[in-house]
Amino acid sequence: MNMQLKPWKLRFLATVLIACMGIGNLFAQGDDTRALIDTMVKKGLLTNQEAADVAAQIHKDVEMNSGYKIQLGSWIKTLRIWGDARLRYEYREGSVPQFTSPTAINSSPTAANVAPNTYEDLERWRWRLRLNTEAVFTDDFKGGLSIEPGSNPRSANVTFGGNPSTAGGVGGTTVGPFGKGTNGINVSRLYLEWSPAEWVVLTGGRMANPLFTSTATGGGLVWDPDLNPEGARETFKYDVTDKLELFSTLAQFMYDDKAVDHPPTSATAITGGNDAWLFAEQFGAKYTFNKDTTLKIAPVLYVYSGPGDSYTGRFDGTGSGGTSDVAINDLMVVEIPLEFKWHTWGQKFKLFSDVAVNTEGSARADAAGRPDKENQNLAYQAGIQWGEAQHKGDWEASAMWQHTELYSVDPNLVDSDVFDYRLNLEGLVFDVRHYLTENVWIEVRYARADRCDNTLPTTATSDFNIATIDPISKYQLLQCDLNWKF
Repeated sequence: MNMQLKPWKLRFLATVLIACMGIGNLFAQGDDTRALIDTMVKKGLLTNQEAADVAAQIHKDVEMNSGYKIQLGSWIKTLRIWGDARLRYEYREGSVPQFTSPTAINSSPTAANVAPNTYEDLERWRWRLRLNTEAVFTDDFKGGLSIEPGSNPRSANVTFGGNPSTAGGVGGTTVGPFGKGTNGINVSRLYLEWSPAEWVVLTGGRMANPLFTSTATGGGLVWDPDLNPEGARETFKYDVTDKLELFSTLAQFMYDDKAVDHPPTSATAITGGNDAWLFAEQFGAKYTFNKDTTLKIAPVLYVYSGPGDSYTGRFDGTGSGGTSDVAINDLMVVEIPLEFKWHTWGQKFKLFSDVAVNTEGSARADAAGRPDKENQNLAYQAGIQWGEAQHKGDWEASAMWQHTELYSVDPNLVDSDVFDYRLNLEGLVFDVRHYLTENVWIEVRYARADRCDNTLPTTATSDFNIATIDPISKYQLLQCDLNWKF
């Protein structure tokens, strides 16, 4: 074995190693490749010089012929890239006894202000794409980035045919279908996470909601599941026993940045002030009875500080002008989410509930000019889930009841689908999910709702035409989804 390998034999041996182990393995697992070559040297099959030549040839072939052209910084230990896509058929229908003016329902909710019933429906085909990447830098640090096409913070959907191409920009002459104006690239998450110990996680940036909140498949009570808040969070965990875990999350979310923090004058106290912040303090516990049975509960307090410059004024829910539909005055909400999981009859089950109370609901009602409705400060949902769809052939079905009063929660955070961004509605939500393959699944959701209090509005933020469907009295939603992940 003192003879040097001829060039063609050297290349042949490198090719055999690549074929046996795979280009991806050779590229990603250089230590394993080196170990194999070293073994051949020890067995006398290769000299040291031949081993070096083979390693160099493998490296050259991988660089030339593989698809791996991305060079990562040496400080990145691992990089994960994943995503999901969805095609959706959606039908929404809303009806309302039409009032002669947007504020009539607050000032005089009588028959004289009611016109004949009217309704509007929306039938849409929509798509969504989400791309995510997360890099691990050290054992303690990692960072992530996510992008999606839609700019709405509560929906990344894009509607087919809803975006005709125009000449001369927005408002210009329509020149054809299949436009791309809403097919943008929007950063939905950008964060850095530090975990200096097993029991603590610190995150800053734009992140997935770090709070344990409603676990309903049909949608959230206080938070839309698509929302990614901005700011910082600190999560702490402590295992009391092997069955009992205590945890806490403190969050400081920048709600609205005020252009000028201290103007010379302000019309009222509420329009002055600084940036708007949302502070959350959550303390919870999870008890594991066995590997299939767990109970989790985690009360959370939401405190608002400052009005910013987009959410000033007084909320009344009529959408009659200004910020009357989105103002965050008099909000201090206590939320108590709970879930109980168990396994029986060969199936997984989950009971879930969520309750939210605005402790300043009476002041919010007074500010809206409805002191007679100071008790409209409660929201809740309760339901059951059968099955847990995660793999090919799995089924999952859930049913829940949701009730959301007008002065109970923040109208800017609630789910955009289940009750169409609205408050003062109650009804049923059904959801069924089935995995066709390991990464492709279908899902069907149906919701139906009526007004909780027929003398109060339902807020005007909506996918419907606000001019005709405000306030809403009856609502229906059907969504049929084809999803896949990669």
